[in-house]
Amino acid sequence: MPSDQAEVIIIGSGIAAAAAAYSILVETRRVNNLRRILVIESREMCGGGTGRGNGVLNCSPHEMFYRLRSTIGLHRAAALVRFQLAHIKVLRELCQGMDQDNAEFREREMVEFYLTERDRKIAFAKAHLFAQWVPEFKIATFKRDEARERFNVSQVVQGALSYDSATIWPFGFVNSVWHHLLRTYKQFLHIMTHTNVVSIDSLKGDP
Repeated sequence: MPSDQAEVIIIGSGIAAAAAAYSILVETRRVNNLRRILVIESREMCGGGTGRGNGVLNCSPHEMFYRLRSTIGLHRAAALVRFQLAHIKVLRELCQGMDQDNAEFREREMVEFYLTERDRKIAFAKAHLFAQWVPEFKIATFKRDEARERFNVSQVVQGALSYDSATIWPFGFVNSVWHHLLRTYKQFLHIMTHTNVVSIDSLKGDP
């Protein structure tokens, strides 16, 4: 697909590019007005920062909420953290719905350990505040003896928190999305790898 025949050009092929292409194709098909998309990638597919990500989803929501509350307020902080927490369900369903899934999506229990009584008390206070504003998300707290018995950890551990989390292989996930899109929209999606973008020009009349 020559660039002058594409209606949308996306530079890069990481998770942001895949999300943009997915949204455009799904939404334009919904209104029966599919758009032709050209993706230009200077390296291999998903060869940038996305492919090097650690893939941990939902890390320390109580800490995020506590930081946000002082800048955007409690109500907006709760709404934003809820939005962030929702991506686990969305990613699970997306992986289940793809015809080829190499994302290695796994639901996990995330555990945070505290080595001083001061750190434990601070973390528990943040978790308690978070529970008041986002009660549907459960964080379990364990004091010193409970943590040592539950997780069989060192005697230096003074407490722990645990909550539901998940992991995903970013490189495999993004390439699964591209594979799914290429199979589903093969006439409307073209990808060029090892192709550098050297300039971007506006056509006459463009804003």
